[in-house]
Amino acid sequence: MIPVPAAVLCIVFVALAMIHFYWATGGRWGMAAAVPSQDSRPVISPGAAASVTVGLVLLIAAFLCLWQGGAFAFGPSWVPRAGVWAVAVVMAARAVGDFKYIGVFKRVRGTVFSRLVPLLSSPLSPSYLTPNRV
Repeated sequence: MIPVPAAVLCIVFVALAMIHFYWATGGRWGMAAAVPSQDSRPVISPGAAASVTVGLVLLIAAFLCLWQGGAFAFGPSWVPRAGVWAVAVVMAARAVGDFKYIGVFKRVRGTVFSRLVPLLSSPLSPSYLTPNRV
């Protein structure tokens, strides 16, 4: 039986991957909340290739969580352990952010992105601890 945390993380990562694939195919729903902005203008404009890449990485993270959780029994045991640690490091780096638009130490506040990301990313990183001062 797969441990509940591994199953929950897998579901979250797969859902996020599907959203990224949706964006890669031209979908716009949720994009305003997913891209940091300043003065109502996005500061980045990720293209289809970037969205597909992130989606694939999220699927790999889901697979690693299931593997570490015991859903698969193949290969050396250090591989899923190292993979899950790598995922944790990436999520922690995202929580710390770029010190301007993203993460615990962001300076640009009061945007849709700065209000929603802490709520939506809380299952994956401690960025929800960020006070949301306008």
